[in-house]
Amino acid sequence: MSKRAAEFFVIDALLAIDRLTRYGNRLLCPDDLLINEMLSSAILYEFSVLGEAMNHILHVKKFEAFVLPSWRIVVDFRNIVIHEYFGLDLVEVMTIIKSDLPQLEKQIMAFIKSIPTSEHLLLAVKLLKKELEQRGRKESLVYLQGIESALNHKK
Repeated sequence: MSKRAAEFFVIDALLAIDRLTRYGNRLLCPDDLLINEMLSSAILYEFSVLGEAMNHILHVKKFEAFVLPSWRIVVDFRNIVIHEYFGLDLVEVMTIIKSDLPQLEKQIMAFIKSIPTSEHLLLAVKLLKKELEQRGRKESLVYLQGIESALNHKK
């Protein structure tokens, strides 16, 4: 397992969902994934990040009581993206982005509000904000500020 704190993977998952949502907003039809190589690569990369983060979250002992068994599907889809990318059903990819990701985001936000301590999550957000500021990633910073606000209101 990774040496990163588990809370970083939670934030990684949320950031991947945010990026997938933003990138997915550029898709008008499934063929856009074939036509726009850069957008397609970005989307598939974020699915791999999301699946990897969720895999770590599912294996953290302190999160066991709070994770949903259905999250395993995200890891399984990541494996398909990584190993069978040429056989992907593009309609399914669009459906996941447009319909399933908003629900997953709500579940993860409920998850972070339900776990006992949010101090590690706040630290993860703070450190990632600093890193994203250095990289000029404004959209992700705005999203992280929303997460930070939700965590601060939890206190």
